[in-house]
Amino acid sequence: MIKRDISLLTLVKGIVGALTVLISFSSTIFAQSITLDSSSIVLEKNQEVDAVIVTTHMSIDDLRDIFDDYMKKYQDVNMNMGGLFGKHRIARAEDVRIESITSDQLNLYARFIEKGTEAELAVFASYNENEPLTRSKFPDAYDRLYYMVTDFAEISFPKYYNEKISEATEEIEDLSKDINNKRQKISRNEERIKDLSNENSELQTEINQMERDLIDKKEKLDMRKRERNHMS
Repeated sequence: MIKRDISLLTLVKGIVGALTVLISFSSTIFAQSITLDSSSIVLEKNQEVDAVIVTTHMSIDDLRDIFDDYMKKYQDVNMNMGGLFGKHRIARAEDVRIESITSDQLNLYARFIEKGTEAELAVFASYNENEPLTRSKFPDAYDRLYYMVTDFAEISFPKYYNEKISEATEEIEDLSKDINNKRQKISRNEERIKDLSNENSELQTEINQMERDLIDKKEKLDMRKRERNHMS
């Protein structure tokens, strides 16, 4: 059994001050373990095939998308992503020539399975319905299949996580701006409240003086009325 672990170390400049985010597949923060393995898998009717298996914690839809993109861009192969192979969801490209594997035409298959929090991609091939590409019978072609999947992992996973990190960083920047704007609004409101409070205090002082003046004028008015009554 051939087994290989692939790690990604990505450094992204963040936002608040000198914020730096360090991303590593082996990190306890944002841990993403990607395992590349060569093993046998069992399909329908107990059919056993040799496959190159990639296991990761990304969603199965994202795994399917980045594999499809890789095959189109780097292998010039369009995968039919909607096929079924028995009960399994299988992407396939039939009667294609993939020079990185062999100059002969073959059928390439990619099985996608969810396993708990993990997504598994199993890539296997055959020359025809009755002649699968096996390690024992076609070792050179199988090794090249293995290295094609290795190439996929080394190209596609860093790109995928860089994009996700970029999206997350942008979201953080946007949220930080929104928070800052709202804090500034609160500060402006507090200044307005302070100004209004001072204005209210001044108005209350004026009211108090006016009320005293009112009382004084009423007293004078009563006094004038009494004086008038004494005159009559």
